Amino acid sequence: MRLGLKPTAHSALTAGAVLKNYGGTAADEKYRAQKVNLSVERRFGPQWRLRYLLLLNKMDRDVPWSTSTPQVPFLHEKLDRYDHGLSLQAHRVSVFWQYTDLHREFYHRPTPAAQQIQNAGRSRLLMQYGRRLGPVQWHSGGLWQHSRMEISGRSDSRRGDLEAWTQLGSTAHAPWFWLAGVQAQRRGDQKTAVLPQVQVARTLAAGWNSRLWYGSHVTCAGLSGGCGVESYVAGDRAFEQERSDQWGGALEKNSDAVRYFISVSYSSDRMTLSSLPSQTAAFTQDANRWAVDIGVEQKLNRCFSFYADLRQTRDNEKDPLPQPAQQAWGCVQYANIFFSGDLDVRLRVGFNGWGERGENSLMPGTRLPSPALSPVVVPFAHLGVKIKSARLFFMLRNFAGIDYQLLPGYMMPKQQLRWGFVWDFFD
Repeated sequence: MRLGLKPTAHSALTAGAVLKNYGGTAADEKYRAQKVNLSVERRFGPQWRLRYLLLLNKMDRDVPWSTSTPQVPFLHEKLDRYDHGLSLQAHRVSVFWQYTDLHREFYHRPTPAAQQIQNAGRSRLLMQYGRRLGPVQWHSGGLWQHSRMEISGRSDSRRGDLEAWTQLGSTAHAPWFWLAGVQAQRRGDQKTAVLPQVQVARTLAAGWNSRLWYGSHVTCAGLSGGCGVESYVAGDRAFEQERSDQWGGALEKNSDAVRYFISVSYSSDRMTLSSLPSQTAAFTQDANRWAVDIGVEQKLNRCFSFYADLRQTRDNEKDPLPQPAQQAWGCVQYANIFFSGDLDVRLRVGFNGWGERGENSLMPGTRLPSPALSPVVVPFAHLGVKIKSARLFFMLRNFAGIDYQLLPGYMMPKQQLRWGFVWDFFD
């Protein structure tokens, strides 16, 4: 539910609330949550705007756990989180400040006493500036962040992060689109990382578009933030951050009735994940991953359309949460508008598909061995109806009632139905 008030042409007040309740498909999946948001806005002239934001999240849930890890007790989690934000936009400059306060408790069932209590806070200050210099667009910005995390009786940590970036690029409708930028990051006591990025796009012919890109990022060293005993450390042998790079290219064909695209990307992730008790490096290989994405959007006639996407990956890494090498999605859509636009009906029937999935090894030594999961195709149906300013939707997932898992030991729901009603009204 969301309510808004606009008493004058220069001020506005918006408040909303969301209630969530989920019984779960198993005894350890119950979920209750409440979310409250508030926004107060004031404009000063055509180019100045001041805005205050408040977001409150409360959650009480059972944490689903793998059936193949009987040694690990069930967990129950309670969460309280407050976010305050203050935004100022003045001509080409924008400033945003955010403060977050978080309190979380974990319980090992059936023990009623809290096994872990976390108190955390974070303050962020973001500043951005952009302008046009002839045929070139220029954007720059900076971010300062200070965070703290206290786990009662176990740890108390504080960290400051800094980021600064600048970008130069052509305008959106230039024959040659290009973008070049560099970002400097400093995470806590880690070394400053300089990360470049480049994008180039070109219209080759009528309806044919191409794009090339390169980017990089870093993975910071640190301990895992698990619910139980912290058993992993990330980082190289010197406990320093590790850098990763990504290259890619895409080709797209557009016409009135059909759109095709193909994208090829390559990433080189160098991440070390070690087990603390034995100090053995569990995952140390360079993760060289290729990915190919192919998609089509075909308009069959005035009302029916067809959509499909296929993703194929190949890598040499030993991933603690391995992803399937093949993923597919497709659907047929019926869309029509009746009564001069007063009734809009859209129906989609389709499928999600996953190839073979290997067993997860996130917590070696605590789980029973499991075989690889076979490929699976799961159907879905979605109906959306819009009647003037009201919207009604129904989503039926896995209506065939297929037994399947995306990760070994974690059963997915059968015949899950979601529905909702939205009404936008103005007075």
